[in-house]
Amino acid sequence: MFKLFKKVPFVLVSALLIFGLLFTFTNCSKDEDESVPTVTTSPAGTVGLTSAQVGGEVVEEGGSAVTERGIVWAESPDPSTGDNKIPWGTGPGSFTLTIEDLDPETTYYYKAYAINSFGTGYGDQAQFKTDEITFELPTVVTGDVTDVTFYSAVASGEVTDDGGGTVSEFGVCWSTDPNPTIDDNKISVGVGVESFTIELSGLPFNEAYSLRAYAINEVGVAYGDDVIFATLDYDSPDPITDIDGNTYEVVPFIVDGVVIAEFTASDMRTLTFADGDDIPEFTSHDEFRDAFPGPAAAVFPHEDVDGIDSREEMMEKYGVIYNFAVVQDARGVCPDGWRIIEDDDAIEMRDYLTGEQATAGSHLKGLNTDPDDHPRWDQPNDDALDSFGFSGYPGGRISSSGFGAFGTAARFWLNSTNDEGRPRMRRLYHDDSRFGQLVTNPELGMYIRCMRRFVPIKSAELKTDVIEEEDTN
Repeated sequence: MFKLFKKVPFVLVSALLIFGLLFTFTNCSKDEDESVPTVTTSPAGTVGLTSAQVGGEVVEEGGSAVTERGIVWAESPDPSTGDNKIPWGTGPGSFTLTIEDLDPETTYYYKAYAINSFGTGYGDQAQFKTDEITFELPTVVTGDVTDVTFYSAVASGEVTDDGGGTVSEFGVCWSTDPNPTIDDNKISVGVGVESFTIELSGLPFNEAYSLRAYAINEVGVAYGDDVIFATLDYDSPDPITDIDGNTYEVVPFIVDGVVIAEFTASDMRTLTFADGDDIPEFTSHDEFRDAFPGPAAAVFPHEDVDGIDSREEMMEKYGVIYNFAVVQDARGVCPDGWRIIEDDDAIEMRDYLTGEQATAGSHLKGLNTDPDDHPRWDQPNDDALDSFGFSGYPGGRISSSGFGAFGTAARFWLNSTNDEGRPRMRRLYHDDSRFGQLVTNPELGMYIRCMRRFVPIKSAELKTDVIEEEDTN
């Protein structure tokens, strides 16, 4: 064998040795380049009833940059990124964070971790135990329910003891079933230890409820005793009268048993402000427009309408045309406790009726199309439903060119302006179902409807997809 080895050429031996060294070096380099990060886990810092301060350090990034680092934890040993985790930055270095919403008196296991393109590195496992509960539920008392109407009531209660913890929320909850909880209807009122009252609104009429006060601390939710109350029945409203003695039928706007608001069932006919001052009336459309910025009123010419024999009959059937100065005048034209419809009112009506501007108008249009009977629409009056008695009818308007549009479009002012200060209005159409939102000029003329609200508008819940157009034909 010795002789054979001696016959191996020196060059070949040298090549084999060099190849072996290169292979070893290459593999060592490859192992080092493809390594995951090196991470250490720090001992827990401040540990409370439901939280703990933890941290770690990325000592080496490994074969590539650390794109995520943080803490993983679980109630069982050996947590990983498939368990709970909180990412906390990138790159090398130390970090500290707080885990919250933990259960009291519970042992948790945690590790620091870091991720690069080659995988995830973990620090050693550590653990902590959240503090024991050393206090009790709060004590809360349900008070009387007072001032009950057909849509609202005033509830009361008192948190008398925090149980040794911190009362983070108190209020009332209610339901049509006994023993309501915060998973039913609720209103949060405040924090701490104190007495309180709160108005409940938007309640269906003639409905019985159970109500309890509640308070929450670190231990959980405490409830007071059940209090039973019932909203009043809703009676058909009586007509209302303006300062000139004109009477108006009243229609409720009811959604799911809740009386949201009431509206006059016809357009306003008064020629007097609520304080007794006259509203100037004009028969010339030019003089009507020229009166702005002062207030102006007009009655559509009855001579231009078949079946209407006098100005007084025209007023009775269709109402009075006003400019926008009347709408904004602080003296007002609506009876006491009533007001002119505003933009959010109209959007809310649309949302409750159909949710669509293109179709909500059908629910607001009066039904009559008989040419010999007034008020009425020109045909076809598409899809008219008049679903709650709003009974919108087209009594004409005053445009830049004069009186017109009788029978084809019902227009009424909103007591609102757009961002450019231009008046807003609503329009119903004889040939489709739109509830059009438009802007126009304040010197022009259209009608006014009055309303009174019972349930506050939830402005945050209103849809914002309102298409605003310029009023033209």
